[in-house]
Amino acid sequence: MAIKGLVKKGDHILISNLEHNAVSRPVDALAKRGIITYNIFEYDYDEDVLIANIVSQIKPNTRIIVCTQASNVFGCAFPIERISRIAKENGICFVVDAAQGAGVLELDYAKSGVDICCVAGHKGLYGPMATGIMAMAEGLTLDTIIEGGTGSSSLNLSQPDFNPDRFEAGSLNNSGIIGLGAGIDFVTRKGIKNIHKHEMSIVKGIYEGLRKNPNAVLYTPSPSSFRSAPIISFNYKDYSSEKTANLLASRGIATRAGLHCAPLAHKAFGTAERGTVRISPSVFTTQNDCEIFLNTLKKL
Repeated sequence: MAIKGLVKKGDHILISNLEHNAVSRPVDALAKRGIITYNIFEYDYDEDVLIANIVSQIKPNTRIIVCTQASNVFGCAFPIERISRIAKENGICFVVDAAQGAGVLELDYAKSGVDICCVAGHKGLYGPMATGIMAMAEGLTLDTIIEGGTGSSSLNLSQPDFNPDRFEAGSLNNSGIIGLGAGIDFVTRKGIKNIHKHEMSIVKGIYEGLRKNPNAVLYTPSPSSFRSAPIISFNYKDYSSEKTANLLASRGIATRAGLHCAPLAHKAFGTAERGTVRISPSVFTTQNDCEIFLNTLKKL
């Protein structure tokens, strides 16, 4: 909705090489239809290099910069405030996929200058699956992707021109929205700083345990509070990522294997053929859970 609602024919879009298919697929579809062109800029742990990678690919017709707040596969966090400034200086709309950041990484999206923030409800916000949020800066207007009944302005054959009705065609998922609201209330009570501190302590302990295991393959530096979300991707022995995850699942340990709907990220880290096993702890994960995981992995 954000990407397709913003662009016009002839526009240019910039996306990162760590994007989820929620970004890369609509952008690629628009390009294949001859509506836009796009380029992919490379992530770098050095913020100055990353910013230079973006600036070097900005064109006079660049309409949107889209990037994830943090990779859903490798946890790499982007300097959202700095990218936002670059976008503003060049008159470009900045869209952030905050699926892996909202509720975990502290950021005031409005004050940082983000134009549109898109969030999946079932991750750091502890809401039900199939819920989400699109938050927009005031005064921003998007074309609609879907039109239909809204329960408002019913005499008008045009979709309402005010939010949120403009983007809420059809019956809403009210039970899901209520559940998402409860999840947001939970995060607010716990505090994002507290959640982040807890989850980072968990992933740092797991990372150190994996680093000491000669059969574990890691792909990123040790998780940092300033450079990453609390996620670890790894592989084990010569097993496929699916085999490792299945073996862990048979012992009561939940991970996710494969490409995680983010083939660009796997190509960037050289794991496109094998995928990775992803560990994504929550506020409910304990240090004892970590010890059980690390000890179980040694026996696979």
